[in-house]
Amino acid sequence: MNMRLIMSFLFFLTMFAPSYTDGSEPVELAPMVVEQAIARHEQMSSLIKTDPAEFLRLAMSKEMRSKLPAQLQGLVEHEIKVTGTLEILHEDWPDGARYYWFVKNGSQTYSLYIAGQPGEFYSGLNVMVKGIGFEDKIAVYPADIIRLTAPAILPNTFGQQKTIVILVNFQDTPVQPHTLDFARDVVFTGAKSVSNYLLENSYQQTSLTGDVFGWFTIAQDSTICDLAGIESKAIQAFTATGGNISGYNRRVYAFPRNVCPWAGAAMVGGSPSRAWINDNMNLRVVAHELGHGFGLLHSHGLECGTVSLADNCEFIEYGDTQDVMGSSVYHFNAFQKELLGWLNYGSSPPIRTVNQVGANSIGVYEKVDQNPKALKFVRLVDPVTRTKTWYYLETRRPIGFDSGYSTNPNVSNGVIVRTGTDGNRNSSFLLDMTPLTLSWADPALEKGILFVDPKTSLSLSVVSVDADGAVVAIAFNSAPMPPGGVSVQ
Repeated sequence: MNMRLIMSFLFFLTMFAPSYTDGSEPVELAPMVVEQAIARHEQMSSLIKTDPAEFLRLAMSKEMRSKLPAQLQGLVEHEIKVTGTLEILHEDWPDGARYYWFVKNGSQTYSLYIAGQPGEFYSGLNVMVKGIGFEDKIAVYPADIIRLTAPAILPNTFGQQKTIVILVNFQDTPVQPHTLDFARDVVFTGAKSVSNYLLENSYQQTSLTGDVFGWFTIAQDSTICDLAGIESKAIQAFTATGGNISGYNRRVYAFPRNVCPWAGAAMVGGSPSRAWINDNMNLRVVAHELGHGFGLLHSHGLECGTVSLADNCEFIEYGDTQDVMGSSVYHFNAFQKELLGWLNYGSSPPIRTVNQVGANSIGVYEKVDQNPKALKFVRLVDPVTRTKTWYYLETRRPIGFDSGYSTNPNVSNGVIVRTGTDGNRNSSFLLDMTPLTLSWADPALEKGILFVDPKTSLSLSVVSVDADGAVVAIAFNSAPMPPGGVSVQ
């Protein structure tokens, strides 16, 4: 942002403002004042998108704005309070995730630009936003996005999910890279379908029902990346066949490769949820984008060099190699399933919360029974907010969609360790419990290794692992090294 431009505009404002506030007839604005206001408008319009914190810092005070003549009021920012429905669009780019936030009030949609890290939000929430408005944009601090609804778990995560898949191609390249039957097999009917994947992950509580329609050639070129256009034209084409889109609470729009640089995109939550599949009709991408549609964010990894945990670890987007919200087709992890209500909620299998020293058993993660599917215990408590960060421990076995573990002795004979924080769906982190190897395919804590948290002195060690699960010893102060064991941090 050009500070000289701001100062020169404010100088002219100071020079001319008295003419508009003393009750007399306003004089004609000097051309330089108008030019400065227009130039400032253009730069502030760019700044709100690239650096909302700086935009908020440079925004005019209410008192200063009140002195502006009517001719300039439309060129500057203003306080705004909007109540409406939140929409969050997620795109899975090769170099990481990108998010776009909107709040919809009737027919008006505002783009939100947030100065800081937002908290626990997803599409479909009713919110009140208080910020600084500029055209159809609002700059806002995270604390000024106020939730008006807050369910205990993410909504619409149980039962049969009525799902439609609409296949479209483009007027400049009307190709059909696969058949309708192939798409049905991937999403609904195949043994390794997304529907069966969700059924297994949810312990037989959630699946997909619906069908695939198309191919429809839409009046849009493959050289244009326009998600809203693809959606509206796909619905129009489907409706023209006599179809009724209103009965589907999950909508998937799939198309051949176009100029969009991502494999998939989705609204994070919302009803109906919406996903876009860019030439990647496969279990990994479709399940990942539907995970976003359920309201989930990514499962990350923490790269801490030669230790498992430290204060200066590298955040790895998609870094959880054992979770479909990371970089695999394995089960959603326990932190994610707890958000969905598939663990530790109602009749779902439990997570065992540990609050004292001792040995604790974990059942097999993939089995449908009431044995604990994970252990959960506090790592840290924020001294100001009292928010808790937890450890989550799981034992995985080569069952169903996790059958790939048959060739992974580290995971099959160990315990997977993650951390997650209450009220922050973007806080799922896989820890590498074999930090001296270069691979993230072997992240589990194995028997004979003692892990000591470098910040809290909490310690973990695997006592036993068998076909029924594992037993883990947990101490909330540093424990002695087990005989013949190895220590990691």
